Amino acid sequence: MKNYQSHGITTVPPILNKSYFPSLDGLRAVSIIIVLCSHLRGRYSHILPPVLWDYFFAGNIGVYVFFCISGFLITSLLLKEKLASGNISLKNFYIRRFFRIIPVSILYLLLLFILNIILDLNISMIAFAAAFFYIINIVSNSQWFTAHYWSLSVEEQFYIFFPFLVKKGPDFAIRAIIIIEVALLTTRILYHYSLLPENIAFEIFRRVITNLDGVLLGALTAILVFKQIIKFELFSRFNLLIKILCILAIPLFGSNFVGFAPINSSIAAILICTLILTCLVPTNDFIYRTLNWAPVKKIGVLSYSIYIFQQFFLVPPISTLQIDKLKLPAGQIYDHFFVYFPYNIFCLIVIAYLSYNYFEKPFLKLKDRFSIKFVKGESTSN
Repeated sequence: MKNYQSHGITTVPPILNKSYFPSLDGLRAVSIIIVLCSHLRGRYSHILPPVLWDYFFAGNIGVYVFFCISGFLITSLLLKEKLASGNISLKNFYIRRFFRIIPVSILYLLLLFILNIILDLNISMIAFAAAFFYIINIVSNSQWFTAHYWSLSVEEQFYIFFPFLVKKGPDFAIRAIIIIEVALLTTRILYHYSLLPENIAFEIFRRVITNLDGVLLGALTAILVFKQIIKFELFSRFNLLIKILCILAIPLFGSNFVGFAPINSSIAAILICTLILTCLVPTNDFIYRTLNWAPVKKIGVLSYSIYIFQQFFLVPPISTLQIDKLKLPAGQIYDHFFVYFPYNIFCLIVIAYLSYNYFEKPFLKLKDRFSIKFVKGESTSN
């Protein structure tokens, strides 16, 4: 405790002194809808002009919202634990992560393995192994049905090292985040101009680091809030204006409409983190009310389950797979109703609901056994 007080963290900010933030489930709902629409684009791209697809339904923006929320909440929970108990239990942290992330992730892979045999989906064992060990972002993956595990890989790799940084102290974590962010941006710029050495070690480093800015900047935001460097008075005063500006600006940078491509996702992440903070402040505007509407929050609660199972129900047409240079599944997958809208969305929601309520919840209860008072009841996706 004394160590953290010497770093300017003496108490939990009042607005974060609770275990559940319904607005963040609302943001997760919006994010998963963006991801689903981006995957539907391959089959229904004729409905909207490309510029509108890119602006409103860019899948990478949806994923980056998840990254920023995850980094923000995970860091907040670690700081709360330090303040409450005087220590951060890495053992309990990894047990909680295991029970939250791993069971349904493995369930999907097991079901996919069976369906790969039955439906001849043409999924390689390398793809299964890369997804199982969360290294999809490192190993070249050309399989549609496991491709979405790239984001899980980024988060799991982040979880491996980041708690150690926070345990060393918030100022140490800030310095580490800045160093990693500078390395990330430098690597992206060099890669953009084809100046990165053609070496397997550099390529692995690039793949590991290149998408970390969302979780890193989410984590940095949490630390700055706890250190009271970021104050909520500003977000209370100009809340709706900041929300609207962020919502309009995030797609501009996230989809590279403006700015410089190698740094745009970091700018988008900063805007997303700003939006997160504004949504934590209780207001009566239409954005806050929408995010806190019960059906929207429910989708947010199911968002991780939906994300895990979506790839099986949102198979794009063969032409899209060929353009993206992905291995083609056997033709008979397209003979089944569950890959066509609206049946695919209905089936996906049903599977996600069943998975969350009848498979994941027992593991979430086990997870809570390893949570202290300030961590208990943590938000559903973290």
